Amino acid sequence: MSFTIDAKMSSSQLTTLHTCRLKWWFGYGKRYKPMARSEHLDLGTGIHEGLAAMYKTQADPIHVFNVWMDKQISAVLQMKDSGGDLVSRALENDVETLLESKRLGTYMLEQYIIHHQHERLEVLQVEKEVFKPIPGTDWDYHAVIDLLVRDSRRRKKIYVVDHKTFTRFYLQYLEKDHQFVSYVWAAQDLIDEPIAGVIYNGLRKQQPGSKSKLDMFERHTLDINAQQVKLFLRRLRDAHDLLTSGKFKVYPEPNSMSCGFCEFRDPCTLYMKGEDYQFLLDNLYVKKEDREVIE
Repeated sequence: MSFTIDAKMSSSQLTTLHTCRLKWWFGYGKRYKPMARSEHLDLGTGIHEGLAAMYKTQADPIHVFNVWMDKQISAVLQMKDSGGDLVSRALENDVETLLESKRLGTYMLEQYIIHHQHERLEVLQVEKEVFKPIPGTDWDYHAVIDLLVRDSRRRKKIYVVDHKTFTRFYLQYLEKDHQFVSYVWAAQDLIDEPIAGVIYNGLRKQQPGSKSKLDMFERHTLDINAQQVKLFLRRLRDAHDLLTSGKFKVYPEPNSMSCGFCEFRDPCTLYMKGEDYQFLLDNLYVKKEDREVIE
């Protein structure tokens, strides 16, 4: 299998690599993204855009979120008009999905402003992209830090704040998530003072008028220590060695949970049957760099 190797690694790429090699090959080796929108990704990205503007310039996060969503809707309509019947069918429900995400995200941000209006966080950095050399390799680790803050409630220690939108929340998993460890390690290049850990800033995808008794927001502080960083860097180096060894083998790794949400499930099925999966990739997917231009 031939694929392009970028001399960098991210948390999402690392997770994909250890979840399914075929998914990694489609998404990171061959660099494909689906034309069809992901309601989870769109909502999360739009929420990030709104919160970044609020914390950086005190802009109205709801306005910024809605402008971003309208841009995505226009992009889908343009792709439907310029594509053939196959593309039009693939994007058939995307506009309605985006409109629903827009309604949901607007409500979530309205409630977020009310819930966190008196928070005691001193904002130090907002939406900072970091490329940090991975020790023992010729690669960089790539991360985007949502917020870097000083928390007056915790002896003015410095934390990375990571925004998450979620449906189900698993508190017991937070301390095991390598993404948070990676952010503390990478963000240390942004400031001279030590970073104590991560503040998980979760927004539940809860519809207006919901009768759910679950909290709409989750804030949890995670202290990160040197041992956690050591283990994470070991994992990074192992991923680098695997991909650069010349012996990396590509194959699907079916899983009853992750396959149902995978954006490559249709070409994966054809790949497993030895049929023309490339036809789907050519017609219903775009290269990541092309999608970024469209958006």
